[in-house]
Amino acid sequence: MEVTGRGRVSVYAHGAADAEHRVEREIVAAWPRATVIVTRIERSGEQDRLVDEFQVGYTVRGVIDVHGEAGEARRAAFREARERLADSRHRRVEWVRAVPRDDD
Repeated sequence: MEVTGRGRVSVYAHGAADAEHRVEREIVAAWPRATVIVTRIERSGEQDRLVDEFQVGYTVRGVIDVHGEAGEARRAAFREARERLADSRHRRVEWVRAVPRDDD
């Protein structure tokens, strides 16, 4: 199944590109074959500093190998996706979609 989730985290970084890269790197470290698309980056606060706080919104997609009846397979895919990011700051991803892949 291919699962899709959305999340938002606070990241301290040396600019927006660094914040984006940190989020992508952290998720891929926890789930190596995941795809991360940053959808929004906002600087927290007004002043430019050496290291700023950014709010980063993103979508994450990945494939999870599950079998069984459609409803149970979907629940199992969401459960596995949550487990993969459970030990990271991305544990609060809202999993919104699980669809069978053509090769499932």
